[in-house]
Amino acid sequence: MPYHYKKTHNMDAAQKYILKNWLNAVISTLFTPLFPSVALAQALVETRAGNSSLTKQYNNHFGIKSFGWRGKSINLSTREVFNGKDTQINSNFRVYRTGLQSYRDRVKFLNKYPNYKRAGVFVATTPEQQISALKLAGYATGTYYVDALTQRLNKYNLKRFDTVKRVFEIAIIIGLLFGMYNAYRYRTQIKTKIVTTYNELKNKMQG
Repeated sequence: MPYHYKKTHNMDAAQKYILKNWLNAVISTLFTPLFPSVALAQALVETRAGNSSLTKQYNNHFGIKSFGWRGKSINLSTREVFNGKDTQINSNFRVYRTGLQSYRDRVKFLNKYPNYKRAGVFVATTPEQQISALKLAGYATGTYYVDALTQRLNKYNLKRFDTVKRVFEIAIIIGLLFGMYNAYRYRTQIKTKIVTTYNELKNKMQG
């Protein structure tokens, strides 16, 4: 039995989606005020746990439409809530090459439009606050959007990925500091190596 199957065959669709995409959520939110837990909760709702055609065929994990988008788009039927009523409409959605591109574009999208800053998305101190701010900013029209995201946040313990993000950030900073320290420590040897390499290339070109 393949290892991947043994690991996932008892999981529901949401758990499988999380296993496949948690790293996308963490990488896309590194060194930003955005919580990867919220990104995953949103994606679970928007993609129906990875089962929507928009996700399967076009790698769009957040239902982001093609306004202001210069890349490929696809016209699909979708549900929106207007004046408290469910309405079926057609909209153009962004098409991505990969899931990671979709996750990264979500961050760009939220940064681009000032309503998300005004609503407090980038100053939220908890995932719950950020979810409420996203709804307030108009990310989704669904009446129960906040409840749906919060339910998934808690059911699948998505906050653990916020801790993973912090660990990644600390590791990156330590790695950069260590690299800077070594660059300073061995600056003479590095300088000598650069000069030697330059002279060798110069001699080859002249020869």
